[in-house]
Amino acid sequence: MHRFVATALIALLFAPLAQAEGRIFSVVPSSSSVTYKLVHKFHEIEGVTKSLEGKGLVQPDGVIKVQVRAKIESFDSGNGNRDAHMKETVEAARFPDVEFKGVASGVKPVTAFPAKNKIYFKGTLTFHGVSLPQTVELEVAQADAEHVSAEGSFPISLESFKVERPQLLFVPVDDQVVIHLKLALDAAK
Repeated sequence: MHRFVATALIALLFAPLAQAEGRIFSVVPSSSSVTYKLVHKFHEIEGVTKSLEGKGLVQPDGVIKVQVRAKIESFDSGNGNRDAHMKETVEAARFPDVEFKGVASGVKPVTAFPAKNKIYFKGTLTFHGVSLPQTVELEVAQADAEHVSAEGSFPISLESFKVERPQLLFVPVDDQVVIHLKLALDAAK
């Protein structure tokens, strides 16, 4: 039932996109991931999820609109205790998703394949119940008109999102966390 409700919400969110002129692409979760990298004085932690939902609308006027969402509960660092503590710290039960909504303008249409492009998306990142402006630079590759891949990284500040930094031996983790996106998208049929 939960999956049905989530799918229905996504359909409602993107209904206006479907009505606009352009081409819609959907994230392929099995080939996509979001990874966070957290640094502590004594070690680094990486957590990854493939539990993603997202869409992109490529408009003929060179505007691209995207929305990507990941479930906080799905991130895995390989250490269950650490993951449980992180989920508690970021209040995953209260704020279950991390989401980016963004727009890129002036993108030239691809006329030959394969193609590569660097695209800057300006938008809003919502995490821990806080929404802040965020620019995301992605290296975008198109093998053909039906398949797109995008990859990029950007830093965030835990304190900016009102997350109390976890501590180990009374030493808090660094405030900066690096988010790495690796997305595969297929054109809607």
